[in-house]
Amino acid sequence: MNNSSNLDLFRATHALEKAKSLRKESVNRLPGLIIANGLLATLAFVSEEKDEREPLRNAMDAVAHYLLKRKIITAKDNNKSLAEQMLEDLTKSPSSKLQQATYETLKYLSYLKRFAKKKI
Repeated sequence: MNNSSNLDLFRATHALEKAKSLRKESVNRLPGLIIANGLLATLAFVSEEKDEREPLRNAMDAVAHYLLKRKIITAKDNNKSLAEQMLEDLTKSPSSKLQQATYETLKYLSYLKRFAKKKI
């Protein structure tokens, strides 16, 4: 098994666990938001304290948890959501880190979209 397969397996395993508590509609919106506006703008959007953004924030927290496990981002403040900490970390990082985080986020979301269930 090569490194790419191992990474896909890690993405899938993590996404399968996180998808249990997420709304499919929210997960499906994130890739479009990221591609249209960029990862930082999307993080700022979902981090706003509005009730209607909570499902998006929860989905982005799952992404941030994955990136944290991969050691792509760092998070130290337990008083903030992982998405907010991801935003802070990436705004203080070189552009190469933002590119890597964006790439990994989109790859991870492809799995999360497959596993998230439609909420009725």
